[in-house]
Amino acid sequence: MEIPLMVTSNNSANNVSVNDSRRSVTYHPNIWGDFFLSYASQHKLKNVFCKFLDEKGNFKESIPNNVEGLLELYEASNYGVHGEEILDKALEFSSSNLQSLIMNMSNDSLSTRVREALKIPISKTLNRLGARKFISMYKEDDSCNEKLLDFAMSDFNLVQKLHQKELSHLTRWDMDAIDQLPPCMRIYYKALFDVYVEMEDEMGKQGKSYAVEYGKAEMIRLAEVYLKEAEWSFSKHKPTMEEYTKVALLSSGYVMVSINSLAVIDDPISKEEFDWVLSEPPLLKSSLLITRLMDDLAGYGFEKKLSAIHYYMHENGVSEKEAFAELRKQVKNAWKVLNKELLDPREASIPILKCVANFTRVIFVLYTDEDAYGNSKTKTKDMINSVLVDPLTIL
Repeated sequence: MEIPLMVTSNNSANNVSVNDSRRSVTYHPNIWGDFFLSYASQHKLKNVFCKFLDEKGNFKESIPNNVEGLLELYEASNYGVHGEEILDKALEFSSSNLQSLIMNMSNDSLSTRVREALKIPISKTLNRLGARKFISMYKEDDSCNEKLLDFAMSDFNLVQKLHQKELSHLTRWDMDAIDQLPPCMRIYYKALFDVYVEMEDEMGKQGKSYAVEYGKAEMIRLAEVYLKEAEWSFSKHKPTMEEYTKVALLSSGYVMVSINSLAVIDDPISKEEFDWVLSEPPLLKSSLLITRLMDDLAGYGFEKKLSAIHYYMHENGVSEKEAFAELRKQVKNAWKVLNKELLDPREASIPILKCVANFTRVIFVLYTDEDAYGNSKTKTKDMINSVLVDPLTIL
């Protein structure tokens, strides 16, 4: 069973023109021309790529000689949406050729860039984490501009200092309050209660008390689905994939975190916009599917709970390998839906789009190759240190 994701877009006051730039990556004109400097229509897309295809509709054999071009093609094709068959071909072509070329690359900097891109493309990584990695790779590149490098490193360190200051404010409350709290559930309850009291105080000053109510309601809904999962566990109930999905998309906590984040950001989010998000439009539904399935795929085998893999195998009578392949396919398709929602005319304002996209990237980074959330002492610790703790050394 595949979870259906219907893609519909309606115009509203917050719509962004179809001519919005598709500039999540800084593509410079190269063998692909300037096509990837902006988002183009399917018709223009086909025309641009025709000169790189042979008479059989395959990419010409001469293209793999340009590794930089292949890498940019790979990054760009990760922004594909449903219906862009040429980008599907481009992704398959570029990724397979980069995989075969990587072992024989003499340029260590380029080799590292290719390895990192094949693991997590730019469109699916976190901005600060991606910047840190790229700066380190750029430093080793023969074409490195020292002034530009120094500027980038100084900028990274300044922003890191700002984040460190914000973190000190976030953690100070916990240290002051922990000694006066009783054990067990009251610790959690009082801590949560105090958080919402503080949120109400701050948002009330801005005339946004209604936003906190949305956050509270979503926290209650999260507790309810946790209870539902506990009931299944104690009763040995095996839900259908449809039952599981309905509950599991919420029990990931992603909706709760998103709503509470939107409740306290500086950009005003209206009641209508909160209601729109909670209606689970394709933007949110695709993101929820990615985060839930990435979690289940990474945790399979050592988490002591049943997940989408178990239920899919049981319901469809397939092997573990087949279940993994199908759920990974659903993740891939969900990314295409999310890409479309981020690119096309939409109802969501920019703060909502950024919130949903960035939370999705967090989960994708954490659960690629391993469960870096469940085992946070390795990969996650290194990522946090690189972004929030260790400054770049400027010579």
